[in-house]
Formats: sequence, C-alpha cells, structure tokens
Amino acid sequence: ALEVPIVQEIDKVFAKTKAVWVGGRPQKGSFCKHFWMAWGMSIGCATQLASLSSLDESRGMSSSKAFMASICKSRKQQQGPELTRQLDVIYPEEYSASYKRLVQKIFTDGNADYSVRNVTKEAMKKDKQFIDLLTQVNMTRDSMEEDDDFLPFNLPSVGCILLEFTNLLSKHMGWDDIIDEAMKLYPEEMREGKTIGGRKMKPGGFNSSDLNFKRQGMGHMWGSFLSLLDKASLENSGVAVAAADKAAEFMEEFFQGIQRERYVFLVGNEEENEAKTSSSRCRNPLEGVYPHGRSGKSPKEPMEGFFHFKYSKRGECKVRMIKPGKYTPYLPTPDGDVSTPYKEEGSKTKPMPSGKYRHIASYSLDELIDIGWDGAMYSSKTASGNYVPFVAGYDSDDSDKYEPIDIRAGKRSGIIGLPPNENGLYMTIPDFNNQGGRTLVALKNPT
Repeated sequence: ALEVPIVQEIDKVFAKTKAVWVGGRPQKGSFCKHFWMAWGMSIGCATQLASLSSLDESRGMSSSKAFMASICKSRKQQQGPELTRQLDVIYPEEYSASYKRLVQKIFTDGNADYSVRNVTKEAMKKDKQFIDLLTQVNMTRDSMEEDDDFLPFNLPSVGCILLEFTNLLSKHMGWDDIIDEAMKLYPEEMREGKTIGGRKMKPGGFNSSDLNFKRQGMGHMWGSFLSLLDKASLENSGVAVAAADKAAEFMEEFFQGIQRERYVFLVGNEEENEAKTSSSRCRNPLEGVYPHGRSGKSPKEPMEGFFHFKYSKRGECKVRMIKPGKYTPYLPTPDGDVSTPYKEEGSKTKPMPSGKYRHIASYSLDELIDIGWDGAMYSSKTASGNYVPFVAGYDSDDSDKYEPIDIRAGKRSGIIGLPPNENGLYMTIPDFNNQGGRTLVALKNPT
C-alpha cells in the first residue's frame, strides 16, 4: 500500500473533527459523493453529481468535449433551493487538547487525576491557591503532551504543499490541457449562468475569471477521477487501474521529496534534532530525485536556474548561472523569477603551502557534503567549461591560481560534469531583456 507520511499526520491531527469526514470515512463506491460534499454540496446534490459519472466507461474523460458535457450535466444538476449544505465548523478544541486549558481556561474536568497528592488539611487550607495552580499546571502539561502531533504542525505550509500537489497532479494527469482547451473553445458556455450561491456571474469579476474556472474545472476532473474508481468494474477496471497507477506513481515521487522539516516547526528533542542535522549533512546530493514540476524531464517541467551575484577578490561584480541540485532550496519571486538561496560571505578557501588553491572540482564527495553541497552546479572555465559543484564561498576566483584538476577522475566520481541521465534535461534561465522572463535551454556537457 502507498504510504504518505504527511497525509497520515494530517489524518491523525484532524481525526476527531466532524468537518473532515462528512458522514464517516468514505469507502469505494462513495469517494465521489464525499468529495462533492467536501466542496459544500448537500448530500442529495452530491449523490446526484456522483451518479452522473462524467467518464466514458471505455476511455475516460480525455477531451474538452467530454469535459464540457460534464460541466453542462453538473450545472443542470446544480439547481434548486437545497443545493448546498451547512458547513461544519472545525473548532480548535476538537484537535487541540491544550486549547481548552491555555485559551478557554477550563480546568474543571478530571481534577482528581491531577491533584497534588499527600497534602494535609492544614496545608490545603493554607496554600489552596498554590496547590490549585500546581494542579492546573499538571493538567496543562499533560494536555500539551497530547498535542505533540499538532503543536509543531505548520498548517499554512501544509496547505501550500497540498496546493502544489493538486496543481502538479493536474498537469501530470493531463487535466490542465483539457481544461485550457475547453476554456478556449467554449468561453461563453463556461462563463454564463449563476454561481452555486445563486449570484449571476459578472464579466470581469472573480466568478467569471480564468483562475476560478480552472480551479472549478480541476474539481470536476477530481470528481470524475474518483467516480471512475467508484464505478470500477470488470469492464473498465483496466482504465481505472491505469489512472490510479499513474496518480499513485506521481504521489509517491512528489511526497518522497517533501522533507518533514518543511511542515513541522520542531522535530523531536535536541538529541533528535542534532541527529537530524547530522543526517542532513550526510545526505548525498548525487542521490534522490528532483522536485516534481522542476524535474527537467520535459519543457513543461524544467529545472529553474538562477543567478548568484558576488564580488571577486578584486572587487569586481561576478554573476554565476546556477543549475539547481536535488536538494537546492527553491525561492521563487513575485515577478516569476527565482532568487538565489545562498548568502554570499566572500571566499572561504585558503591557499595550499604551494601558494596555489585547490579547486572545488578536486574535492571528494565527502568533503563536498561536509561544506554543505546540495547538488547545485555551475560551468567553470577553470575546469574547461565543465559543470562543477557550487557552494557559496568555495567557487573559483579569477585572481587565484589552482592546482591541476583531474577532470577524468572527477567525472568518474560524479563530481564533474552532468551525469548521463541529466544530459539533455531542460532548464529555464533568467532573461536579462525581460524582467521576470525565463528562457528555456537544454542542458548538455561540453564536447
């Protein structure tokens, strides 16, 4: 079975809330209905939408025409006074045991279990306020221990990760292309009518915007996908299994690249944190996978290169074009560009007894890991134009003389040059003539 740690942790955190699993955890046959209920549809409307399987049993929703047929069917169904349901509120006390102690100041339940023991009547009478305080401290401490799964959880970060997942899955499954084509071929049909809440769509408003329709279109594709799984039978099981396998393959690869530190504030105690830090230092940049959507495998999923600016030892401004590694932090900018994640603190290299410097291309893999190499590379003239590891402060300087570089040995160890499976991958680079613009290039080793 496919295991996704972040999803399992979310499930555990919200297990006691009523709003997540409407009517209980769904089983095969009710995936689609529960999905539409999660969107705010009433039970009746969600049941009817689920029954309108918008998928052709033999080929699935593979065209904009089939997609528009699904939209039209759904809009006819989405009429009437009982279209939506009253949404359940997720109250903090449903998932946080310490909320009622720290915020609501409720300490009236279970006092006997937390009372200070072996207190004489005289001491109770004299120090009652202090003893009550100790009791409340004990209750609060235990409730905070119960919240170990929740308190470190970075919910905004979790939301961003799941949004990124749904966007990239839509692209991976080919849904984006179908939705975009439908929006071009049927612009009027997409923007006419009323909203679910009964308001008429106004030209230029959010309800009639491309962004809104793309999100709604993605919702229909999700519903159709779940409907296919619900109705899987001997006749269409091949289609359902193929779709499920394609989605599962993407999920496994996507979530494999999500580090727990990205959505958890505090990871374990100090010893565990130290071990975690040591583990991250020992992470091999030559292993692992590139993040989904930035794998470079196709022009639609290019790596995103970036400029790194520095001053040379002579005080001249230098610009490095950096190819990101598998573990390079990703810092997109509001204008569509990507900024360097590295802080430039000047050269960290020291001359050898000969007076020459050792080029970073001559470092061993263990040495590179020790100085924090995340897999990023740049093209070095000193190494005959080959890609070499990039670590801020350890790149070459025009004013330095270097010991000879064994390029062949470096290529054999994977330190120098692009590995065979990366030669020909796609990457976008900043466009100097267009702020925020990107130019697509194909990576290749020098000949």
